[in-house]
Amino acid sequence: MQTNNDIFTSLLDGVRNIEFGQYCQESVEMHNFIISGGHIEERTRAIFTLIYKARSLGIPTIVFHCGNPYLQPAPLSYLWGKQVNQYEPAKSKSSTAIADLLTDVGVYTLGTDRKIFSLIQLVVDILKATQEIVTLEDIVNFPCDSVMSKLSVYAQDDIIDNEQRGEFAKRLSGSAGECVSETSRLFLRIKNAWKNSSAGVAGSSLLETTENHGLLTFNLVTDTNPVLKELCFADVNSLMQQGNISSLSLTV
Repeated sequence: MQTNNDIFTSLLDGVRNIEFGQYCQESVEMHNFIISGGHIEERTRAIFTLIYKARSLGIPTIVFHCGNPYLQPAPLSYLWGKQVNQYEPAKSKSSTAIADLLTDVGVYTLGTDRKIFSLIQLVVDILKATQEIVTLEDIVNFPCDSVMSKLSVYAQDDIIDNEQRGEFAKRLSGSAGECVSETSRLFLRIKNAWKNSSAGVAGSSLLETTENHGLLTFNLVTDTNPVLKELCFADVNSLMQQGNISSLSLTV
Protein backbone atom coordinates (compact mmCIF):
# COMPACT_ATOMS: atom_id res chain seq x y z
CA MET A 1 0.00 0.00 0.00
CA GLN A 2 1.45 3.35 -1.05
CA THR A 3 2.08 5.93 1.63
CA ASN A 4 1.82 9.67 1.11
CA ASN A 5 5.62 9.87 0.96
CA ASP A 6 5.72 7.22 -1.78
CA ILE A 7 3.11 9.09 -3.81
CA PHE A 8 4.91 12.39 -3.23
CA THR A 9 8.23 10.95 -4.46
CA SER A 10 6.47 9.59 -7.53
CA LEU A 11 4.90 12.98 -8.20
CA LEU A 12 8.28 14.72 -8.03
CA ASP A 13 9.83 12.19 -10.41
CA GLY A 14 6.95 12.76 -12.81
CA VAL A 15 7.33 16.55 -12.69
CA ARG A 16 10.90 16.47 -13.92
CA ASN A 17 9.86 14.44 -16.96
CA ILE A 18 7.04 16.74 -18.05
CA GLU A 19 7.62 19.35 -20.73
CA PHE A 20 6.18 22.68 -19.65
CA GLY A 21 4.98 23.25 -23.21
CA GLN A 22 2.25 20.71 -22.55
CA TYR A 23 0.48 23.34 -20.49
CA CYS A 24 0.83 26.41 -22.68
CA GLN A 25 1.43 27.79 -26.13
CA GLU A 26 4.37 30.08 -26.71
CA SER A 27 2.37 32.41 -28.98
CA VAL A 28 0.70 34.30 -26.11
CA GLU A 29 2.21 36.37 -23.33
CA MET A 30 -0.12 35.34 -20.49
CA HIS A 31 -1.41 31.90 -19.67
CA ASN A 32 -4.38 30.98 -17.50
CA PHE A 33 -4.50 27.43 -16.24
CA ILE A 34 -7.51 25.49 -15.05
CA ILE A 35 -6.56 22.15 -13.55
CA SER A 36 -9.57 20.00 -12.79
CA GLY A 37 -10.78 16.41 -12.79
CA GLY A 38 -8.88 13.15 -12.41
CA HIS A 39 -7.22 11.85 -9.27
CA ILE A 40 -5.64 14.21 -6.75
CA GLU A 41 -2.21 12.83 -7.66
CA GLU A 42 -2.75 13.69 -11.33
CA ARG A 43 -3.90 17.22 -10.55
CA THR A 44 -1.03 17.70 -8.13
CA ARG A 45 1.52 16.57 -10.72
CA ALA A 46 0.22 19.26 -13.07
CA ILE A 47 0.31 21.89 -10.31
CA PHE A 48 3.84 20.81 -9.32
CA THR A 49 4.93 21.27 -12.93
CA LEU A 50 3.70 24.88 -12.93
CA ILE A 51 5.29 25.59 -9.54
CA TYR A 52 8.57 24.03 -10.69
CA LYS A 53 8.55 26.29 -13.75
CA ALA A 54 7.73 29.36 -11.64
CA ARG A 55 10.71 28.58 -9.41
CA SER A 56 13.06 28.35 -12.41
CA LEU A 57 11.83 31.76 -13.59
CA GLY A 58 12.05 33.34 -10.14
CA ILE A 59 8.32 34.08 -10.05
CA PRO A 60 6.87 34.51 -6.54
CA THR A 61 4.05 32.02 -6.15
CA ILE A 62 1.01 31.94 -3.90
CA VAL A 63 -0.81 28.61 -3.57
CA PHE A 64 -4.34 28.62 -2.16
CA HIS A 65 -5.84 25.15 -1.98
CA CYS A 66 -8.56 23.18 -0.22
CA GLY A 67 -7.11 20.32 1.79
CA ASN A 68 -4.56 18.95 -0.69
CA PRO A 69 -1.91 17.19 1.50
CA TYR A 70 0.73 17.62 -1.21
CA LEU A 71 0.37 21.40 -1.15
CA GLN A 72 1.27 21.75 2.52
CA PRO A 73 4.54 23.52 3.52
CA ALA A 74 6.65 20.36 3.96
CA PRO A 75 6.29 18.82 0.47
CA LEU A 76 6.35 22.20 -1.27
CA SER A 77 9.54 23.14 0.59
CA TYR A 78 11.22 20.10 -0.95
CA LEU A 79 9.94 21.00 -4.42
CA TRP A 80 10.81 24.70 -4.10
CA GLY A 81 14.27 24.06 -2.67
CA LYS A 82 13.83 26.27 0.41
CA GLN A 83 11.44 26.72 3.33
CA VAL A 84 7.83 27.40 2.42
CA ASN A 85 5.78 29.20 5.06
CA GLN A 86 2.13 29.41 5.93
CA TYR A 87 0.12 32.50 5.03
CA GLU A 88 -0.09 35.13 7.79
CA PRO A 89 -2.14 38.13 6.60
CA ALA A 90 -1.38 40.31 9.65
CA LYS A 91 2.39 40.15 9.23
CA SER A 92 4.25 43.13 7.72
CA LYS A 93 1.16 45.33 7.99
CA SER A 94 0.43 48.44 10.03
CA SER A 95 -2.67 48.55 12.19
CA THR A 96 -4.28 50.78 9.55
CA ALA A 97 -3.56 48.28 6.75
CA ILE A 98 -4.92 45.38 8.81
CA ALA A 99 -8.05 47.33 9.70
CA ASP A 100 -8.54 48.30 6.04
CA LEU A 101 -8.27 44.67 4.95
CA LEU A 102 -10.66 43.29 7.57
CA THR A 103 -13.11 46.16 7.06
CA ASP A 104 -13.32 45.35 3.34
CA VAL A 105 -13.93 41.70 4.18
CA GLY A 106 -16.76 42.62 6.55
CA VAL A 107 -18.36 45.04 4.12
CA TYR A 108 -18.26 42.75 1.09
CA THR A 109 -19.28 39.49 2.79
CA LEU A 110 -21.44 40.49 5.76
CA GLY A 111 -22.67 43.94 4.78
CA THR A 112 -21.14 45.57 7.85
CA ASP A 113 -20.80 49.31 8.28
CA ARG A 114 -17.36 50.70 7.48
CA LYS A 115 -17.20 52.22 10.94
CA ILE A 116 -15.92 48.82 12.16
CA PHE A 117 -12.55 50.10 10.92
CA SER A 118 -12.12 52.19 14.07
CA LEU A 119 -12.63 49.26 16.46
CA ILE A 120 -10.47 46.86 14.44
CA GLN A 121 -7.65 49.42 14.34
CA LEU A 122 -8.01 49.94 18.10
CA VAL A 123 -7.83 46.19 18.76
CA VAL A 124 -4.69 45.85 16.64
CA ASP A 125 -3.06 48.87 18.31
CA ILE A 126 -3.77 47.38 21.75
CA LEU A 127 -2.26 44.05 20.69
CA LYS A 128 0.80 45.75 19.18
CA ALA A 129 1.31 47.61 22.47
CA THR A 130 1.11 44.43 24.52
CA GLN A 131 2.98 41.81 22.49
CA GLU A 132 5.86 41.60 20.04
CA ILE A 133 4.11 39.73 17.22
CA VAL A 134 0.46 40.11 16.26
CA THR A 135 -1.25 37.42 14.19
CA LEU A 136 -4.69 37.16 12.67
CA GLU A 137 -5.53 34.56 15.30
CA ASP A 138 -4.67 37.06 18.05
CA ILE A 139 -6.93 39.67 16.46
CA VAL A 140 -10.02 37.54 15.93
CA ASN A 141 -9.71 36.06 19.44
CA PHE A 142 -9.67 39.51 21.07
CA PRO A 143 -12.88 40.09 23.10
CA CYS A 144 -14.35 43.18 21.42
CA ASP A 145 -17.08 43.37 24.06
CA SER A 146 -14.58 43.45 26.94
CA VAL A 147 -12.00 46.01 25.82
CA MET A 148 -12.08 47.98 29.07
CA SER A 149 -11.63 44.81 31.13
CA LYS A 150 -8.63 43.81 29.03
CA LEU A 151 -7.12 47.27 29.41
CA SER A 152 -7.52 47.04 33.19
CA VAL A 153 -5.71 43.70 33.25
CA TYR A 154 -2.88 45.01 31.05
CA ALA A 155 -2.51 48.07 33.29
CA GLN A 156 -2.50 46.00 36.49
CA ASP A 157 0.17 43.73 35.03
CA ASP A 158 2.24 46.77 33.94
CA ILE A 159 1.99 45.71 30.30
CA ILE A 160 0.69 49.17 29.42
CA ASP A 161 0.92 52.41 31.41
CA ASN A 162 -1.93 54.63 32.53
CA GLU A 163 -1.38 57.05 29.67
CA GLN A 164 -1.79 54.27 27.10
CA ARG A 165 -4.82 52.94 28.94
CA GLY A 166 -6.42 56.38 28.90
CA GLU A 167 -5.72 56.86 25.20
CA PHE A 168 -7.22 53.49 24.27
CA ALA A 169 -10.25 54.09 26.50
CA LYS A 170 -10.84 57.48 24.87
CA ARG A 171 -10.80 55.92 21.41
CA LEU A 172 -13.29 53.27 22.54
CA SER A 173 -15.68 55.96 23.77
CA GLY A 174 -15.90 57.30 20.23
CA SER A 175 -16.96 55.54 17.03
CA ALA A 176 -15.04 52.38 17.97
CA GLY A 177 -17.49 51.64 20.75
CA GLU A 178 -20.48 51.86 18.41
CA CYS A 179 -19.67 48.78 16.34
CA VAL A 180 -18.86 46.07 18.88
CA SER A 181 -21.53 43.63 17.72
CA GLU A 182 -20.68 43.91 14.01
CA THR A 183 -16.96 43.57 14.62
CA SER A 184 -17.50 40.62 16.95
CA ARG A 185 -19.60 38.92 14.28
CA LEU A 186 -16.87 39.40 11.67
CA PHE A 187 -14.17 38.11 14.02
CA LEU A 188 -16.26 35.05 14.83
CA ARG A 189 -16.79 34.22 11.16
CA ILE A 190 -13.07 34.50 10.45
CA LYS A 191 -12.19 32.55 13.59
CA ASN A 192 -14.50 29.69 12.62
CA ALA A 193 -12.83 29.40 9.22
CA TRP A 194 -9.23 30.17 10.15
CA LYS A 195 -7.52 26.78 10.41
CA ASN A 196 -3.77 27.15 10.47
CA SER A 197 -2.80 23.51 10.03
CA SER A 198 0.87 24.18 10.74
CA ALA A 199 0.76 25.65 14.22
CA GLY A 200 4.21 26.74 15.29
CA VAL A 201 5.44 27.12 11.72
CA ALA A 202 6.63 30.60 10.80
CA GLY A 203 4.11 32.63 8.84
CA SER A 204 4.79 34.96 5.93
CA SER A 205 2.87 37.81 4.39
CA LEU A 206 2.16 38.14 0.68
CA LEU A 207 4.54 41.13 0.56
CA GLU A 208 7.43 39.16 2.07
CA THR A 209 6.81 36.32 -0.35
CA THR A 210 6.81 38.53 -3.43
CA GLU A 211 9.84 40.54 -2.32
CA ASN A 212 11.81 37.34 -1.70
CA HIS A 213 10.54 35.64 -4.88
CA GLY A 214 9.32 32.87 -2.62
CA LEU A 215 6.49 30.39 -2.37
CA LEU A 216 3.60 30.69 0.06
CA THR A 217 0.87 28.14 0.67
CA PHE A 218 -2.42 28.30 2.49
CA ASN A 219 -5.21 25.79 3.00
CA LEU A 220 -8.57 27.49 2.47
CA VAL A 221 -10.13 24.45 4.16
CA THR A 222 -13.57 24.89 2.60
CA ASP A 223 -15.47 27.04 0.19
CA THR A 224 -18.51 27.26 2.44
CA ASN A 225 -17.29 30.31 4.38
CA PRO A 226 -16.91 33.29 1.99
CA VAL A 227 -15.24 35.42 4.66
CA LEU A 228 -11.95 33.52 4.49
CA LYS A 229 -11.85 33.52 0.70
CA GLU A 230 -12.57 37.25 0.61
CA LEU A 231 -9.75 37.82 3.09
CA CYS A 232 -7.20 36.01 0.93
CA PHE A 233 -8.18 37.59 -2.36
CA ALA A 234 -8.68 41.06 -0.90
CA ASP A 235 -5.12 40.81 0.41
CA VAL A 236 -3.83 39.85 -3.05
CA ASN A 237 -5.82 42.68 -4.64
CA SER A 238 -4.48 45.20 -2.13
CA LEU A 239 -0.90 44.19 -2.88
CA MET A 240 -1.49 44.49 -6.62
CA GLN A 241 -3.05 47.95 -6.23
CA GLN A 242 0.03 49.09 -4.33
CA GLY A 243 2.18 48.03 -7.28
CA ASN A 244 4.16 45.56 -5.17
CA ILE A 245 3.56 42.62 -7.52
CA SER A 246 5.45 42.56 -10.79
CA SER A 247 4.77 38.89 -11.46
CA LEU A 248 2.80 36.35 -9.51
CA SER A 249 1.68 32.80 -10.00
CA LEU A 250 -1.57 32.00 -8.22
CA THR A 251 -2.88 28.46 -7.92
CA VAL A 252 -6.31 27.68 -6.49
